[in-house]
Amino acid sequence: MDGKFNKFYNLYKDEIFSYAYRILQNYDDAMDVVQEVFYKLYKNLSKIDENKVKNWLFKVCHNLIIDIFRKQKKTYDIEEFSESIEMKEKFDIEEFLKILPPNYREVIILKYIYNYQYSEISQILGINENTLKTWVRRAKEMLKRQTF
Repeated sequence: MDGKFNKFYNLYKDEIFSYAYRILQNYDDAMDVVQEVFYKLYKNLSKIDENKVKNWLFKVCHNLIIDIFRKQKKTYDIEEFSESIEMKEKFDIEEFLKILPPNYREVIILKYIYNYQYSEISQILGINENTLKTWVRRAKEMLKRQTF
C-alpha cells in the first residue's frame, strides 16, 4: 500500500497544492489542505478505485477548502459559483483569478487550468452541469465588467 500511496502522492501533490493555493490565496492554508488530503488518501486508499484517485483527491480538497472558508467565516453560497474564460490569452489568468470570489475561482481553475469536463466538475463539486454552465456565463460577465 505504501508504494501506491507514494505513487499517487508524487503524481498529484503539486497539482493539489496549486489548486488549493489558487483558491485560498494563502500558502500555509494550502499546505495544510494538501497534508490533510493525502492523510485521508492514506487512510482510504484501499477503498478507492485507482482510476478515480485524481477526482477523489480534488473532491476531498474541495471539501477541505469549504471547511476553511467556514472556519474563517468567509461564507459563500455555493449556488453563486460562476465560471469561464474564453479570452484567457488576452488577460493574465492569475490576475483574473484574483478578481473572482473564491467560489468562482474554484470552478474556473477546474475548467480552464485542469481541463476538467463539466461532468467531472459536477462530480467533484456535487453540482449539476447546467448550474456549472450558468456559473461560466456569470464569470464571463464579471470579467467583462472588470476589464471594460
